[in-house]
Amino acid sequence: KIAIELEKDSVIYYYHMGIKQVVPESLGKEKVDSIIEEEMSHITLLNSKLPSL
Repeated sequence: KIAIELEKDSVIYYYHMGIKQVVPESLGKEKVDSIIEEEMSHITLLNSKLPSL
């Protein structure tokens, strides 16, 4: 459960706190998008594993 919350915090940091909006395309905005997608996939994976723990 802690890991899921940490992943959610990462998504909030990168997306909702504005990091995505301030990184220009030329400096890797697509990398920020990729990080957000990866963090979201971690949340999905962890949620699927949680019932078996």
